[in-house]
Amino acid sequence: MANNEFEEAWLDEGINTYSTGKVMDRVYGAHNGMLDVPFLKAGDLDMARATNSPAMRFDTSLQPAWSYSEGTYGFYSYYKPALVLRTLENWVGEQTMARIMRTYHERWRFRHPGSDDFFTVAREVAGRDVDGFFAQTIRGAGLLDYEIGSAASTAVAAPSGVVDTGGKRETLGGASRTRSGRPRPALTYRTVVDVRRAGEVMMPVEVAFKFAGKPVERRPGTAAPGGSASSSRGPRSSSGCRSTRTESSCSTSTG
Repeated sequence: MANNEFEEAWLDEGINTYSTGKVMDRVYGAHNGMLDVPFLKAGDLDMARATNSPAMRFDTSLQPAWSYSEGTYGFYSYYKPALVLRTLENWVGEQTMARIMRTYHERWRFRHPGSDDFFTVAREVAGRDVDGFFAQTIRGAGLLDYEIGSAASTAVAAPSGVVDTGGKRETLGGASRTRSGRPRPALTYRTVVDVRRAGEVMMPVEVAFKFAGKPVERRPGTAAPGGSASSSRGPRSSSGCRSTRTESSCSTSTG
């Protein structure tokens, strides 16, 4: 297929960079395909990320090649689109992304597609609205930058003794005792993590909690660019996330 490399260079160079990176990962490994020397390894994705910086926010991937700021053509035409497609793959899934790329090439081979044609195929195959994603990442100049604002765990004493629950009298706690023989209330811990959006691009956020002796717990923040989601796991162990346009807050409780 033929692309207009003067006005939409990312369609050619960015997709090629993404595809080449996938091949390099499969043949040489995801973390040493580009650099493999003693004490230093880097894969294709590592190298692409190394080209990004907070300063790269004044141009977009969808603009004429002659209009870029000095020295930025390579990033916006090659590396940023490759990072965008990697992000899209992580969002929709590797198999769905493979179908997007195959459908795009089968539909437009021997023809002259534009950016909107690729966006249309991605939307059809993914079965979801990806217009907001491309508006932020290909048409827009914003950064995708999330950070941990704060993280804190607080001990919470569980109810103990004789209590009324739902009209029934129950005895809670008392399994462990102090040296004097008095019941020691069981403790749970409430952990709150604030995830802040430092850049302009809004994407799904997943927070992984790892507590001693327990498997990793993953909690979603936003379910779609700009959306929100929450979850809970019952009275003894619960967690959830809420998100706004600037930050997500996730909490979990463990016994």
